[in-house]
Amino acid sequence: DGKLLRKTQQQSQEAGAQLVSLPAGRSAILFHRARRWMQENFPSGYLMPNALKLPETVEETAAEVLNTTWPTQIHRVVVSASSGTIAAGVLLGMQQRGLSRLSAIVHLGYSRSEEAVRRYISSYGVTRQFQIVDEGYAYRDTARAGDTPPFPCNPYYDLKAWRWLKSAPTSDPTLFWNIGA
Repeated sequence: DGKLLRKTQQQSQEAGAQLVSLPAGRSAILFHRARRWMQENFPSGYLMPNALKLPETVEETAAEVLNTTWPTQIHRVVVSASSGTIAAGVLLGMQQRGLSRLSAIVHLGYSRSEEAVRRYISSYGVTRQFQIVDEGYAYRDTARAGDTPPFPCNPYYDLKAWRWLKSAPTSDPTLFWNIGA
């Protein structure tokens, strides 16, 4: 429809993919919306999510962090991670903004090599320190039972991080970066 395509979109289209615009939340890749659209429109089709590690998503998220009003009382930030793209953007934005006083926690939506997660996040220029929380979830596991957050949460990533945060009480004021429901 006349829009300029990103490099990965152009490559996908050239390979024969049908590109469909879907509404999304804040720089999040909302796989469940795409899957639902696919099930409704092409029940026998195949959805290939290749947009999970896009440099432009890291850059968009970092820009969003730079434009966010950060209350001075915040001491730590918790962000969930699937591929690590959004977490990389949040950490990069915090680094660019000079928020070194804040501790950063990346909660893994499923278990994998912490070294690989750190390597992936650092590949975007993130040099700041961050803690990784791995609760041992398998790839297809949804969040364990627990508190219901006052906002929408994806049960595979955000909700796991939210419930971990609620089970690990602290007096430190914390910002929870919800990657998308």
